[in-house]
Amino acid sequence: PFDAMASTTTDTVIADLKVSRERLIPIPDLLEKEDWEAVRRILKTPPVNSLWNLGETKNTLMILAKETGNFDLIEVKDELAGSLQMCDQFTYDNVFVYYQPGSGKVKVKEPKELAIRAMKQLDEAIGLATQ
Repeated sequence: PFDAMASTTTDTVIADLKVSRERLIPIPDLLEKEDWEAVRRILKTPPVNSLWNLGETKNTLMILAKETGNFDLIEVKDELAGSLQMCDQFTYDNVFVYYQPGSGKVKVKEPKELAIRAMKQLDEAIGLATQ
């Protein structure tokens, strides 16, 4: 029974990773359209937010690492959390760029690259989890 429960948890967490990966797909286009709120909504909504915004105990990859004993996932977790956090930060900064002193230029390239990197990191995590 314990193995069945662990397997169910693992399957659920892997499914969450796949959903998170799918949810990130529109972000580069949304950034091009300067739809900052839509990008931030994706990043701050489950299951994506559990990858970077809710702390270690609720982090999907930390849960998966503990369930599977595959601690390579922790390294991916840290990199992925950084990518998502910085993508959110650049996007958030764009909301206020016109009200701040300076050039008034929005940054699209940087958060776009971070979103694409996050998708690759999720692909890596899913690969590690399903070995």
